[in-house]
Amino acid sequence: MFSVNPRYIGESVQRELNTLWRTLLPYCGAFYNDATITNGSTTVAQTVALPATWISKGVSITNSTEIRFKYSGVYDVAFSAQLDKASGSAADVDIWIAVNGADVPSTNTRVTLQGSSAKVVAAWDYMIQVEAGDYAEIKWFSSDADVEMAAFTGLTSPTRPDVPSIIVTVLPVLGLRPRG
Repeated sequence: MFSVNPRYIGESVQRELNTLWRTLLPYCGAFYNDATITNGSTTVAQTVALPATWISKGVSITNSTEIRFKYSGVYDVAFSAQLDKASGSAADVDIWIAVNGADVPSTNTRVTLQGSSAKVVAAWDYMIQVEAGDYAEIKWFSSDADVEMAAFTGLTSPTRPDVPSIIVTVLPVLGLRPRG
């Protein structure tokens, strides 16, 4: 909480400053999955699970896949996914966003993994407008069963951080007012 010595300002000004501070306080989230996500179906889109949280302030994960918004506004939802293909020929991977269970039109992007042992980092962001209580999900599809979002752990020589299969960050853009 913001604080100023009350000897220098009145109590009503202090209350206004505290209200302003709460209003401007950013709502954000940072989530990830530190396990490899295999392609569970070559005919149905998959929804990315985000079981781990770095930061959750007005944005949280519900039902393991839903990025839930406490406040209405416009948000930037960014992700990076470590795509991996163990064997076989080239394979396409489509990644897009859905809001409240409905695919958002024109948000799909296709990445092609070339050949066996192919690795690509897919990373982009979406700007979405939501109401309080809405949720977003990252969806993906590949018709190739060998495609996965790969995590790499226990990295040594030198020791370094693990590589999550996917990282998702959520930041407010505009229109945020604590409502509802």
